[in-house]
Amino acid sequence: MNFLDEDADPSNMKQEFINRQEFKNSSQFKVNIEHKLGYKVVLECKCVPIIDENGKVQKLMYFAQDITQQTQTERKFLESEERYQKLVKSSPETTLIYGLDGKILYSNNAGLQLIGATNINQIIGKYVIEFLTKESIEIAQKDIKKVVSGEIITNEYTLTRPDGATIFTEALSYLTIFQGMDAIQVVARNITERKKTAEKLEYLAYYDTLTELGIQNALYKQIEIALLESTRLNQTMSILFMDLDRFKNINDTFGHSFGDKMLQKVTERLKLSMCKNCEVFRLDGDSFVILIKNSDSIQAEELAKKILQSFSKPLKIEERNIHVSFSIGISIYPEHAGNVESLFQNADTAMNTVKESGKNGYNFHTKQIKEVNDRKMEAIFSAIIDLGNKLGYDMVPEGVENKAQVEFLQIQNCKYAHGYFYSKPLPVEDLENKFHDKLKNSGFNGSRPL
Repeated sequence: MNFLDEDADPSNMKQEFINRQEFKNSSQFKVNIEHKLGYKVVLECKCVPIIDENGKVQKLMYFAQDITQQTQTERKFLESEERYQKLVKSSPETTLIYGLDGKILYSNNAGLQLIGATNINQIIGKYVIEFLTKESIEIAQKDIKKVVSGEIITNEYTLTRPDGATIFTEALSYLTIFQGMDAIQVVARNITERKKTAEKLEYLAYYDTLTELGIQNALYKQIEIALLESTRLNQTMSILFMDLDRFKNINDTFGHSFGDKMLQKVTERLKLSMCKNCEVFRLDGDSFVILIKNSDSIQAEELAKKILQSFSKPLKIEERNIHVSFSIGISIYPEHAGNVESLFQNADTAMNTVKESGKNGYNFHTKQIKEVNDRKMEAIFSAIIDLGNKLGYDMVPEGVENKAQVEFLQIQNCKYAHGYFYSKPLPVEDLENKFHDKLKNSGFNGSRPL
């Protein structure tokens, strides 16, 4: 037995040969031996008994085949498979395998945590769609068909845990073999935090965190949709551009924190006046816009009156009674304008006429208001050019000049007009004086808005 390797037990091997003398059937076994050059060899042996007429084993014939390389390959495969199983089991990403019938066959520890199970028996044998939301079930059913046909699919699915928690996942699905049967393997990761962050960023892009109202991005998005719908259905719609009167004075007197609380209270009261087809937005610091779908001038006027009436009572803020009022400008589509920019511009212009005539009221856009506003704008531009030339300032590029004109049309307030057409800011007081001189010379007697 000197040919046996060090791992073999010679006494056991000798007994094997003795036992086989009693066998009457062929048998197979493996033997580890040591080659004369010192390396190990694995032999697959077949023992064939030679039996005489009395039925006794007379001889044993042994056939041997060197299977060393095959054994080493199998061993490497098993070691590799073992390493893969350990890697999958301890991976932080979910590995889930389910049959073509949809029943779960395997899950690693990460999968149990993702689904919210405490042990494997809670999910094995259950249908994978039991853990998906209704919307994700429809998506998954379509994806499964694609995977079965040979596609590799990456998609997002939403899970509902047994405790009711909602989990967002990103999953890679592909066809595999599990325990000799076709199956679908899924490698998934939890993207709930990423989703929440994205939703928060999207919220900040469309909503004001102070009042929770939609801001300019949301307003433009909704008004574009409303315009298309109004055109398709041959309907009218209204825009109410509203500015809080003397908000800057209140903010400067009581502080920004007080001003923020006031804006929140104003928003709460505005919402009480909203109709079914109304939506209110906060455009900037003290400006609000109300979009009224499928509405005419009568409905717009009724809402303006309702808002003004609702603010006839003071707001209670930090034990103070604050009297609040709005200046409201109204523009109707398509009567006053046929596009978003003109609707806002016309409503804003109408709102400024209310401010100039005493505040706390509303006004519709009219042709006369437009003519007066155009004369006012001419006076603004003329005052800027005259004062800039007098001071010898260099004009800025033409493109910026055009942008400035748009800014003036939007704000219509001479206090913010300086510094757009020239490389240096124009003196504010000098500009205002020259502007009002221009207005008087043109026969316009408008007051200075606050």
